[in-house]
Amino acid sequence: MKKILFAITILLALLPSGLSYSNDQTRERGLVKIMEKAIFCSVAYNYQLRFASIAIIIVPTNDPKVSVDALLNTATSWIVIVDTIQKTLKDDYKHRQKYLSTYKKEMLTALSGKISTDFLTLNPDVFIEKLYNSTKKCPALAIEARDLLKDPKNSTKPDRSKPHMPKRKM
Repeated sequence: MKKILFAITILLALLPSGLSYSNDQTRERGLVKIMEKAIFCSVAYNYQLRFASIAIIIVPTNDPKVSVDALLNTATSWIVIVDTIQKTLKDDYKHRQKYLSTYKKEMLTALSGKISTDFLTLNPDVFIEKLYNSTKKCPALAIEARDLLKDPKNSTKPDRSKPHMPKRKM
């Protein structure tokens, strides 16, 4: 009976660290999956930006679905998301930078090739619709990436002990 109680005590003592390891592993797997999808979003928004810019140059009165400035900001944001995930995988999980860079480069090349092939083989209306529809899941992915990248130890909570009063100008 004492041996069983001793074994249960040991298992219970080890349980919290085992759970955090599992959660850490789940976070790492999630970041790897999101990195692949984020690279796709980055490439898709980049191509949307390119084609919207060309449409404005060719037909200045053309009204694109989304403004070029918004697409530029979005494409830039996805590049930052991919780089942040890459840095987190390198720093927190000891992934090798060379591997991450090679993986990212290969993904970018493959996706760019696929989009270029679609551009050459599909009807222009079908291609543009497919390109714009390809990013429908990207906003939800950005929220998921934000939640996985959030470090609870470094999160700043507002100080609610005293009310925030703006300073008066004199």
